[in-house]
Amino acid sequence: MAASMSTASETAFFLTAIAASAVLVLSGAFGLAGCLWISLFLYLALLFLAWRRFGEGRHPCFLFLAMLLLFQMGRLIGYALGATANPFDVVVAVLIPLHVSTAASEITLLLVLLSATCIYAVSAWNFTPITLHPGWEQSWLPACYVLFAVTFPFVLYKNFVYFQFIRSHGGYLSIFTDNEALANSAGSIVRIMSLVAANAFLLVFVIERRSGRLALITTVFLSTSVLDLAIGLRGKVFLFLITLWFLRNLKTGKGFRLGTLAIVGLAASFAAVAISGFREMRTASIAGPASFITGQGISMGVTQVAVQYRSLFAPHVTSYIGNEILQAFYPGSHFGQGQIFDNDISVFLNAAAFRQGYGTGSSYLAEAWIAGGLVSVIIVSILIGFMLRLLHSLGRTFIGAVAIGVLLPSVIYLPRAQLLSPIAASLKTALSLLLMIPALWLIRLLLYDPAPPENFIATSIAEPH
Repeated sequence: MAASMSTASETAFFLTAIAASAVLVLSGAFGLAGCLWISLFLYLALLFLAWRRFGEGRHPCFLFLAMLLLFQMGRLIGYALGATANPFDVVVAVLIPLHVSTAASEITLLLVLLSATCIYAVSAWNFTPITLHPGWEQSWLPACYVLFAVTFPFVLYKNFVYFQFIRSHGGYLSIFTDNEALANSAGSIVRIMSLVAANAFLLVFVIERRSGRLALITTVFLSTSVLDLAIGLRGKVFLFLITLWFLRNLKTGKGFRLGTLAIVGLAASFAAVAISGFREMRTASIAGPASFITGQGISMGVTQVAVQYRSLFAPHVTSYIGNEILQAFYPGSHFGQGQIFDNDISVFLNAAAFRQGYGTGSSYLAEAWIAGGLVSVIIVSILIGFMLRLLHSLGRTFIGAVAIGVLLPSVIYLPRAQLLSPIAASLKTALSLLLMIPALWLIRLLLYDPAPPENFIATSIAEPH
């Protein structure tokens, strides 16, 4: 009861502060610069509160709020650190900065703050820390190791073929301009087996409790990420690493130490700039954390454009939402005008650049706004909060921890991704996971355990936690 009252009082405080700030802005007491500083202060206070409330960030909500800050308020942080003089200019995918109205920028900041507060309130209500303890799944570990060993070579081959294709077809942009040809270059069997290997590694990572072996198998699998980084898929790799870090904390009961987060963030900022230069086949200038954060904050421009030009995109919102699920099976280039918000906003910002492969991602805030304005943003944010609560509760069981490993990357990427992207991501992975169950059963039966083994799902349901 005390925790619930605390969450209610915290939520009331932030909502009151947001409402008071909005009144001051509307009355003209604060200009856009004042709105910027108030927004930064409130958001950073909320993020720190989330880190402390969730036991040093032991809840998916903390990671989500951190990503929301980076992608939707990164340019504001850059302004505060002196990395940019015009944080509200839309610079994503355009040759010349696009200026939106002051009202559109103020509404964007309001949406970010309201969304973050709603998500935190739902996630923090009756929060209890969770630790994943070893159980019945330990008997399946050898079978997972065998399946991983058999399929791992396919990951190496696929990544190498992709790397060769991309470097010989114009670099990173060929991922978007020749997506179908890129996928076909490795073949369907190789792609499927690579996905199986990734899922087998996830199972091993969740089950394995011996630190030495866990470090070894993780190093082996992450060695393939060198080619992913060389290709330019830095977001994919970094999200995967964050997910592994979260799962490790779930198993050990530890949290995200602020000092460690700062060191990792600093190293990641320099690495990201270097990777960006390599993937685009150019010399990358030396840039520090402030420039990196500013660059990542360009997704705020997507939300600003959606707010300013909602009438242009709103007629297609039904098509946008429906086709997002289909992107589990088709690349973005498969869809035409009025079918995918990413494509439409990229064409709106710079049609010529879009034809060459340049573009921008979406944002759950932008799509929620064009779907129904402020009310829609609040509803979507509350639903995201419930989704994050569900992910947290799933951490009690082995099957749930695997689900976290599958869903968490796409969920925390929502500030720069389509609203239904987690559903599309889960559809890609769920089928291969289901097909792996009989394969693991046969491996266990034939190689080292002649007795009929327990069923993954049935045992998980029967096992008390």
